[in-house]
Amino acid sequence: MKNKFLMKSIIFFVIFSLIFVYSSNILRSKQLSKPWDFSMTTSGFYNEKRNTLDVLAFGSSHAYASINPIEIWDKTGIQSYVLATSNQPIWITYYYMKEALKFQKPKVMILDVHMIVDYDKEYGTEAMNYTALNEMKFSKNKVDAIRASAPKKDRVYYYFDLFKYHSRWKNLSKDDFDLSYKNKKNKDKGMIFLDGTKPIKDYKYPNTKKARLLPKKTELYLNKIIKLANENNIKLLLIKAPNNPNQEYVERLNTVENIAKRSGVSFINYNKMYRELRLDEEKDFYDPRHLNYIGAKKLSNHLAKYLKENYNL
Repeated sequence: MKNKFLMKSIIFFVIFSLIFVYSSNILRSKQLSKPWDFSMTTSGFYNEKRNTLDVLAFGSSHAYASINPIEIWDKTGIQSYVLATSNQPIWITYYYMKEALKFQKPKVMILDVHMIVDYDKEYGTEAMNYTALNEMKFSKNKVDAIRASAPKKDRVYYYFDLFKYHSRWKNLSKDDFDLSYKNKKNKDKGMIFLDGTKPIKDYKYPNTKKARLLPKKTELYLNKIIKLANENNIKLLLIKAPNNPNQEYVERLNTVENIAKRSGVSFINYNKMYRELRLDEEKDFYDPRHLNYIGAKKLSNHLAKYLKENYNL
């Protein structure tokens, strides 16, 4: 009798769980339209063949708008993927890295440091968090990312996002029922192609060696990332894609560079390399803080050469 009850309970739990997960997938807000197809970024990564990527790039929009894996492959044969989302807090990036290393064994991890320098809040906004976490598979890494990303009272909405999206049933379209994207690769390997143009006028990089302190939580996770790379025998490359920063930003960037030097980590500040990259300030920026796809091609060509010359790839 007890065994029969136990079996029925298990069957009920399994069926309930399947319905719950399916309902969550249907109701969850998705970002599948170009160019902002972030749902394809994370799900596409999971569909890459295991242990085939030489380089993984992480960060925020400054990473996905600037690094073109197809261009890097075309120039060098190096296989790479950009696992970045809009305004991704550095603590989520850390757990993205841990999650990625379950599926790939890269020789190099690249991190654009924008959110280390530009974000000083204790937690991310809902938009930041859901964009990054929605398509992350449920695992210890996702649980830890949620704990780092939201106060305790809000975490249940990330653990069980059906509670967040349950009211979307009124606005569902047939596209919401098409979950085939979860089984597809991302042909752009995580890059977001920005094709607009906004001229940059009279910008001069602030000439300062002053170093401004980073927020404690931010610096903590930067050091965790450095440790993670070292523990896995992976070379870490920090970069800052061109974004025309002001003096306060540069002062924090100087701190990141100092930490990199102390830790034996390579750092490329592309804000100092406009001439070397041959960036056209009239044509190569999508807006003052992001390259368009033309500027991204130039940066990616330099990055491809750097990777080939400095790492055993």
